[in-house]
Amino acid sequence: MLIKEIWRSRLTIVMGLLLTCVLGIQAQDNKLSIEDFTVVPGEENVVEVVLTNAEAVSSLQFDMYLPNGLEYVDESLEKVTSRISNTSHTVRKTTNGSAIRIGIFERIVDAATSGIKGNEGAILKFKVRAAASFKSGEIYLNNIVGSNTQGE
Repeated sequence: MLIKEIWRSRLTIVMGLLLTCVLGIQAQDNKLSIEDFTVVPGEENVVEVVLTNAEAVSSLQFDMYLPNGLEYVDESLEKVTSRISNTSHTVRKTTNGSAIRIGIFERIVDAATSGIKGNEGAILKFKVRAAASFKSGEIYLNNIVGSNTQGE
């Protein structure tokens, strides 16, 4: 598997059936990644979005482009409540052309006390479905915007 990092906001992954992506948000020590997983053509699998952060993160938004033959399963986006409680943040998924835009927005006015909990681990999970003919492709993540607990 080849991994090419594109400065701060983009990542290209050439994959067989194993998909991985890592990228930086705002600082080199803050990383958003998709946990390694295998997807069998014709089946679904759960994808975990992992945030490793050296500084507190209160809100986050990114665009994701899936390759032909791999699709997002509607209504499958979920918070991982060990890091994002049901009351602290709102999670939204929209489409913008071919992009899947995912946003995690804090609900609480005092950002200093409502950041995403902890410094490492999954924050979201969702399902993807591979077409029976799916063999390989590229996933692109870009337009990553993160905000710390000071609103920066």
